[in-house]
Amino acid sequence: MLKQRVITALILAPLVIWGILELPQSWFALLLAVVVMGGFWEWSAFVSPVKMVRYLYLLGGGAVLALLQFMASPEVLGALPWVGGAWLLLASLLVIRYPKVSPLWQNSAPLKAIVGLLILVPMWVSVIAIQRHIGAEFVLLLMLMIWGADTGAYFAGHRWGRNKLAPAVSPGKSWEGVIGGLVAAVAVALVSTIWLVAPVEIWLFGVIAFLVAAVSVMGDLIESLFKRITGIKDSGNILPGHGGVLDRIDSLTTAAPIFYLALTVLA
Repeated sequence: MLKQRVITALILAPLVIWGILELPQSWFALLLAVVVMGGFWEWSAFVSPVKMVRYLYLLGGGAVLALLQFMASPEVLGALPWVGGAWLLLASLLVIRYPKVSPLWQNSAPLKAIVGLLILVPMWVSVIAIQRHIGAEFVLLLMLMIWGADTGAYFAGHRWGRNKLAPAVSPGKSWEGVIGGLVAAVAVALVSTIWLVAPVEIWLFGVIAFLVAAVSVMGDLIESLFKRITGIKDSGNILPGHGGVLDRIDSLTTAAPIFYLALTVLA
């Protein structure tokens, strides 16, 4: 599995970096929309096993993205990262309180459909806003911090993992892995200041990186929670060694809105 993960990452990473830094804004938004559509399709399995319902959900998700791209006002677009931040708070409570409160909502297809929108749409808007208003290099930095956090958590968890983070939701994750991920993400952010001009003081930039890495863990846990309540082991298998689209962007769904808000509020 590790070999497959490495090979897939070596192929995808250069393409992602090229797309972030070289694509025009409109093409980047379109490419990211394609990725989000893949996320909608995989999330539709959490909503319903019926193929027609899944196709309708995919169509509805695409319609939302199109409306936001071509018709939404700047005020609406500016509010969506805040919506993503608010959802993160609620979702954290769902993870912490699982399974005590899950019977209240886990069998509601409409609620799960709305959750998919709350997860994917603010992320899409936030990443585009970072590229357009802060700089494409900060989108790349966001990805590097997430990759660093994932890699640090993977190796630290395998080497030292003893204390489970959320055993009812994701038994494989440990506090030691989280600490390893946080250290790696902050190191990536601080090293990046050699080439990037941080929009805030260096110490505050490190705090932002710490926060981004911390919430990225919650993105992973949120997806694991919905896998567990629906009995789905993997959201997809399109990426060898990495699973599906959701498995690759789950951390980004929570990290992107927080990173954008932190940079714009604190800068």
